[in-house]
Amino acid sequence: MKKGDLIDEVSKVVKTKKDAQAAEDCVLPSITKVLEKGDVLASRRAHLESMASNGTIRMKLGDVVRMRIEEIELQRTKLYAVQTEAYLQKAIDAWGKHTPVFDINRDMIQRLLNSEASRLKRAGKDNYAANRLRTALHTLFQWAIDRYDFVDQRNPVARTKKFPITERVKYVPEQWELDMVEQNLNAKQRLLFLFVLQTGCRLGEALNLKVKDLDFDKRLVTLWSRKSKGINLVYRRVPMPLIVDEFKLPSSHNVRIFKTWSSHPVFLDKTIQRVNEKNATGVLSNWQETWKTKLMTRFNWHNLRHRACSQWLKDNMPISEVMHRLGHKKLAVTMAYAQLLGYSHFTLMGSQEVDSWDF
Repeated sequence: MKKGDLIDEVSKVVKTKKDAQAAEDCVLPSITKVLEKGDVLASRRAHLESMASNGTIRMKLGDVVRMRIEEIELQRTKLYAVQTEAYLQKAIDAWGKHTPVFDINRDMIQRLLNSEASRLKRAGKDNYAANRLRTALHTLFQWAIDRYDFVDQRNPVARTKKFPITERVKYVPEQWELDMVEQNLNAKQRLLFLFVLQTGCRLGEALNLKVKDLDFDKRLVTLWSRKSKGINLVYRRVPMPLIVDEFKLPSSHNVRIFKTWSSHPVFLDKTIQRVNEKNATGVLSNWQETWKTKLMTRFNWHNLRHRACSQWLKDNMPISEVMHRLGHKKLAVTMAYAQLLGYSHFTLMGSQEVDSWDF
């Protein structure tokens, strides 16, 4: 029975127009309960579109993306806003900026993610970008739901799955590589390189190091870092490495020590590339013979933190101290940094103890 017919039947048994209106108000809640799920969704979508047409809220994809980016620029870094906008632009290109945002369903999202994963596969790349696109879309829809209190609206990205990532072991530079790089650096570069290696600090922490952060009486160094976006800097104090004694400190206590580089230095990669080129041409006569037959692996600054962590654990440093020196709060993060540098002499091979082996 249709809604109108049901109301007419009820109205026949009442005597006045006022009673008929009261009967209609009584019947409507019961009718709503028996509506099919599809009708409820259609009704909710019509309500949202009505609000959008009246200017109460903007429900178009392009408008939601724009408002989301504007809010990110206020709360996060400019770089993060640019990266997020680049990923969300893929959605706009696929569906159009005038598409109602809650008309986008899971199938549309999955097809877009599959298309991005296929593009990466053809380019011989891993699925990092596809997963970042999924995260950007998930955050966008959840932001819209929370912003406008759509408590009954589901996030269409929620049940999509992340694409698999090829597991890679973090590279830990070998000692001969570190020695070769050190010999190819100038004086200032060498100080920064050894400071990062000996303290296990992040590159940004080293570049922000100031004279006032060095306590020569207690032989401690204060390192400042930002744990996450939108919070203040936090500090930790670590033992002062011997390389600090070679620093030529400025007279002012509020001056950066490594002020030569205002952004990410690239000399390390260039040095490795230059050494490999010399190695290929056989002009490394002034270095050890064993180095002539090896090509250096292209590693970066963060790999030096992995090297420091692995070396400390090999030297039996307590794991709690390793976590503190690296500035980690979770043990799992520290263990992800650690790589096996060599087997201990307790390793048994044919019931015989063997010496440690550095691979």
